[in-house]
Amino acid sequence: MRKQSILVLALLFAVIWLGTGCALPAGAGQRSQPYPPPDPPPSPAPTLTRVAPPTVGPTATKTVTPFPTSASPLLPGPKVVYEEHTAGKRTIWAASADNLSLRHILATIDDPAQFGTQESLSHDGRKIAYTVLPAGSHNRDNADLWVIDLVSSQRRKLASKVDIGGYINYPVWSPDDQWVIFNRHQGQDLATTDILSAINIATGVETTLDSAPAGAIFALDWSLDGHTLYYLKYTTRAELWSLDLTQAAKTAKSIRPIEAEYARCYFMSPNRQYLLCTILQVRNPPKYAAAMIPVQAALPMTVLASGAPDEIYSPIWRPNGQDVTVRLPAQASQPSGLGNINIQSRSASMFVPYNDWHFIPRAWSTNGQWLVAQLPGKNTALFLISNTGKQIQQIIPSGGIEFITWFDGNLP
Repeated sequence: MRKQSILVLALLFAVIWLGTGCALPAGAGQRSQPYPPPDPPPSPAPTLTRVAPPTVGPTATKTVTPFPTSASPLLPGPKVVYEEHTAGKRTIWAASADNLSLRHILATIDDPAQFGTQESLSHDGRKIAYTVLPAGSHNRDNADLWVIDLVSSQRRKLASKVDIGGYINYPVWSPDDQWVIFNRHQGQDLATTDILSAINIATGVETTLDSAPAGAIFALDWSLDGHTLYYLKYTTRAELWSLDLTQAAKTAKSIRPIEAEYARCYFMSPNRQYLLCTILQVRNPPKYAAAMIPVQAALPMTVLASGAPDEIYSPIWRPNGQDVTVRLPAQASQPSGLGNINIQSRSASMFVPYNDWHFIPRAWSTNGQWLVAQLPGKNTALFLISNTGKQIQQIIPSGGIEFITWFDGNLP
């Protein structure tokens, strides 16, 4: 079993695709020094300029979504796809963001081990890939990988003994929806090798993409042309890597190190020029920061917000690529809340002051109108927050609930 330190590093989120298979790149050698490295000199935190928040009432309008009893036609525009779960069963719903009471079931999944599942919707909205533990298992590295055809309702098991996953859009789809990427683990304790693999859903052929001996490896996103896969490797330090699948010699390349310890990097910018991370800026006493790391190794990291004693920021990109949504801690006379930081001016504007709810941002709809959020440590409700912060819709299920993705097109 992997050490807890590796597990902590392991929970990374990303939205990624794969175009074709490739062989295992050479050079994934054993590293000698465990992560994290020794304390670096503290980095001075730049001053964050906060602008006055927009006028919002004492509490935003809160709408509890009625629980429909039958399938409802969905409206044009963004749909939120989410999973509701009760003991031993997962139900995947799609709902219109502009009216959450309009929703229908996409699929149901049995969870015999009651350990949880991880689902991902294909880009064309016609398939769902998911991981689930078999009955009697509680080893997260022993999951089965399945795919459901939402048109025919047929499902097939693609692989066994895979990592069940723990980040958004895992298992991940290729741009043409012909391949699914997932993780495997080999060995035990510090001798564990984390492997990034892909499987062709039509032929069942599995291809190893890269590996991280005594570390962790996670896919992030694809280049805009769909040729190059970006991913993170954690061994003696965190590094950003790429793999160009159009080249005859499909060799992995290290792009740049992440010059910070305890870097949690989940999302690349819409233009794929930056990586958004939460980092430990100072170890004792702990001070965390939300940072933007350029893909170009010659450019320095930019700290967007800093000084929090824990990982409060939870940064995500807004669709415009110019703003980052974060959880802003209280400062002076300003309350804590959800806010946007402009990456050029680094000024922050709050749009949801916290009153009785302390939201964690998950993802914006592609049109930038709605933000999905959840509460810390809870999966008892999903919240859709308008981009002005003046409207908040809730989905309160009979059991637990998890966000899966946004989808703009028509669903089966």
